[in-house]
Parts: sequence; structure tokens; C-alpha cells
Amino acid sequence: MKQHFLITFSLFILLSGCSTTSELPEITGEITDDQYQQQLSQLSDWQFTGKLAFITPKERQSANVLWQTHNQQLEKLSLSTFLGINILELEKQTQDYVIHVDGESHQGTNLSYLIWQLTGLTLPVNALNDWLKARPHITNDQLIYDQSNIYPSGLNSDFNQQQWQVKYRQYRPVNQIMLPHKIDITQGQLSIKLQINRWEL
Repeated sequence: MKQHFLITFSLFILLSGCSTTSELPEITGEITDDQYQQQLSQLSDWQFTGKLAFITPKERQSANVLWQTHNQQLEKLSLSTFLGINILELEKQTQDYVIHVDGESHQGTNLSYLIWQLTGLTLPVNALNDWLKARPHITNDQLIYDQSNIYPSGLNSDFNQQQWQVKYRQYRPVNQIMLPHKIDITQGQLSIKLQINRWEL
């Protein structure tokens, strides 16, 4: 199952347009960093569409992504090819998560392990619910700021006893709130690049 999925997944179109330079918004002085984090903490229901890429020294895989969250928990994650062909779909059902892939359904409560077991991909989905909004997920997550900007330029985390680095490359306003649109995440030799095309709050 895992090998077949990776063969299919490797056919996804490569992620393009992910700049390696930061495009942080200018400091406006209208709100403080604490007030900005308070704004983000109130975002419990949201979704986005974009592109997601996994890069290792041996391969590069990418896909279109749809991510939906309700009450700050992942409700649906869909990965598809650039032609719109659905390859993986994840949904939450009561306390369990169900992944539909390759015509089969798989169920479990540990979402990160379930994704790894089926795909071989390391995806810290629980932490990503916060990291995607430039928020810390656990108490020891450290936000990084450039030139006293209220919008974080990065985040360091020791999540699940692994060291993760998050870089925020671009912000854009969404319903009067600045949200990340280009994010780089690294853990060891794994690099995850996310380009968000559209946020819906």
C-alpha cells in the first residue's frame, strides 16, 4: 500500500512559485504582537486551498491541498493532482480519523501515525493547525521576529521529540487579519513547502 501510494504521489506536479525570500508585511504600529496573537487565537473555523510539497534528498513530491478545520481541529484534508484527481482524502468521524486512499478506507485515532503508516510521510497535522496561522502549538514553541515586527518570521518547536523549524515567507490580509501564505517547514532532511492560494475564515 505505502509503496503504491508513493509511486502515485510522485507523479504530482512540482510545486512552483515558492520564493525563498521573505515577504513580511511592514510594521504598522496599529496593534501589538500580543494583540495579533489574540486575533489568531479566535480563528477556530477556517479552510484554505493551495499546494503542498515534500522534499527529501532522494525525492520531491507535491500536490494540491484542501484543509478544513472546525473548533481548531482538522476536519478534512484532501490531496489531489494538478488535474483534480483525488489521491488522498482524510476526514474526522467522531473521535476517529478516516483516510480514503487508493480505493480503500483506513481508520485510527493517532492521525500523524496513520498518515505515516499509509504514505511514509511525516506530517505533524495537530501542530500544523496552529503553525499554519503563525501560532505556537505547545508551550515551548518559540516564535521568531525580525526587526520588532508583530508578524512572526519563524517558529522553532520540539514537537513529538523532534526539532521543527517553520519559516513564514509571505503574509497577506484575509478579512483584515494578516495570515501566512508561504510557509517552509523543516525537520532533519525533510522539507515541507506550503503555498496557500486562498484562505476562508
